[in-house]
Amino acid sequence: MLKMIAGAKIENNQNLSQGYEISENQLTANADADNIRNVMENFMDMNENIPLFLFIEVPSNLKDEKVAETFEDGAVAVDTPHKDVYYLDGVPAGSLKKILAPLYEILINDGLSAFGVGNPYGDEIGKYKYNVMVLYSRNNTDKYKQIFENNGILKTDNFVTAWDTFSDETPGTSEMYSDSK
Repeated sequence: MLKMIAGAKIENNQNLSQGYEISENQLTANADADNIRNVMENFMDMNENIPLFLFIEVPSNLKDEKVAETFEDGAVAVDTPHKDVYYLDGVPAGSLKKILAPLYEILINDGLSAFGVGNPYGDEIGKYKYNVMVLYSRNNTDKYKQIFENNGILKTDNFVTAWDTFSDETPGTSEMYSDSK
């Protein structure tokens, strides 16, 4: 069973496990919450001599969205949700690790945001909702397989993400994570 991040709740996670699949230019993986940091840092290690970038995606402020419906409990639905994306570019891997170290717990466990790192040659890895990680490479995904495999995330022919388990009866819930320490 996949160990979910704190900010994600799903009904049918007993069908989920670590694993990855390969498509044309990307590796898509389910990663246990405890493995996400190692996977990110392994990517940075493989690109230690290249300036890297950090990206963080957060939901846009509700006041900037077009509200489609307001429910009795105060919840709202928006037409097309948007994201605000923040970049920090040209950072050496060692410095990027130092920047991320105190932020990992929040970035990994937050169910609403996404984050990742990349290089200027078209390779990047990100953590997205429900423990899904995507590694994109413009030229060579094969060289990055070891990042997942070294962390116990093996290639599978029956890849299932949380998104595949959702229905009207069994939806997923993503929520903001707050570090209460």
